[in-house]
Amino acid sequence: MVIKDSKSTGDMRLGKAGAMALAGMAISLIGIVQLKMDEGLRLTAYKDQADVLTICYGSTHGVHPGQTLTEEQCDQKLRTELDQYIKGVREAVHRPITQGQMDTLVNFAYQFGVKNLSRSTLVSKINAGDCYGAAREFSRWVYVGPAGNKKVNKGVQARMKRHEDTFREGCVSWPDPAVVS
Repeated sequence: MVIKDSKSTGDMRLGKAGAMALAGMAISLIGIVQLKMDEGLRLTAYKDQADVLTICYGSTHGVHPGQTLTEEQCDQKLRTELDQYIKGVREAVHRPITQGQMDTLVNFAYQFGVKNLSRSTLVSKINAGDCYGAAREFSRWVYVGPAGNKKVNKGVQARMKRHEDTFREGCVSWPDPAVVS
């Protein structure tokens, strides 16, 4: 799904109709399935590679040592938590995006946080209309570990490569930045 401006001039500012359409976007079922596959399911709390207490599908919210949840509880936890990431993407991104790009950005925000997404060069490039430049930014987010000891993680690197590819696929629906004034 591509969000188009209500104007026919090629101007890609959202306008009222475009802003309302972006406000209604959420992660798709395909996006949720991909996020679940990316994160994996762990029913007992554990410390992740960054030494953060984690449970379910990579959730770090309200986790305590020794906690155990069922798969159903983890699915509910994910549904509840996804709302804040969807809202964060909607607030950070001011350009029309495809459903695949929305899914990718929500997945990214889930992994790295809304604050990191909103402050990122990735979002700056999206909002500037540089779709391909934004896609290349995913490759910078491949480090995992505690502060001061971050290392490239092959799993995260593969995930970011997939995000880059998915995001780039949506760029064909964006106008040529040289044409948009």
